[in-house]
Amino acid sequence: MTTEPATRAPFSRERPGPSGLDRRRQFARRARIADALATLLCASAAVAVALFLSYGGAHQFGTLADAVTSIGIIAGLIGTDFVLVMVVLAARIPIIDRSIGHDRAIALHRALGKPALYLLIAHGVVLLIGYGMSSGIDPISEIGPMLALPDMPLAFVALGLLILVVITSLVALRRRYSHELWHSVHLLSYLAVAFALPHQ
Repeated sequence: MTTEPATRAPFSRERPGPSGLDRRRQFARRARIADALATLLCASAAVAVALFLSYGGAHQFGTLADAVTSIGIIAGLIGTDFVLVMVVLAARIPIIDRSIGHDRAIALHRALGKPALYLLIAHGVVLLIGYGMSSGIDPISEIGPMLALPDMPLAFVALGLLILVVITSLVALRRRYSHELWHSVHLLSYLAVAFALPHQ
């Protein structure tokens, strides 16, 4: 009587995937790092404002016009800080992607979009009001003298580009365009940053 040799299960070289507990720990770790990044974001904006105040900005609240102008400058500093952080989050930097994941980085990037735009719009409008109060003219009439300042035309173009980027990123509008077209428009944000920085 012969017996057939027992068949062995095929040897698998694949490593076992992470357990549910490991995945939960990884998710919790990434959540903590994301919270730390959000805290760092707030700290970076606070540092920008602190530098402005320490380098003479604290003395620019003597009159109502100066106070309004200073508030406009602070709005611009925080808005610019947000835009720079958005660029970093979307740049696929390996340490950020490994730490919190690209999806979470992009989610934070999107969350900053509207606040950054609102702050930069407020920056321009409040400065027009403040400069107009100092010059004794209305904000609309102040646009001409402001455009005559060095680098200010580029700053206006930069704001227009950022408005275009944010509008085309709205879900309702984004669905109407191809991803390639949306991505091309989104790249204008880098050009906007390059145009805006010289006037700071």
